Amino acid sequence: MATLTSELHRRTRGTKLFRYKPYTKQRDFHAAGLVHRERLLMAANQVGKTLAGAAEAAFHLTGRYPDWWQGKRWERPVKGWAVSAA
Repeated sequence: MATLTSELHRRTRGTKLFRYKPYTKQRDFHAAGLVHRERLLMAANQVGKTLAGAAEAAFHLTGRYPDWWQGKRWERPVKGWAVSAA
């Protein structure tokens, strides 16, 4: 049983990006990228702002967009910066 559990954990760990299902506000944020170069997702603590931003960055960097994606799509490789203030 432990082997089966560890195998399930291994398989789901590498697919978190594809299991991302945005809330309505997050989906609106992503979709706004189609027409707006800069956007702001302002919301309460612990509601998924970082997850939404990280997911969008990963979609753009990998070029693998989910079926529900309505935002900007890049058809060529992109370069990006990730910055954090500690």
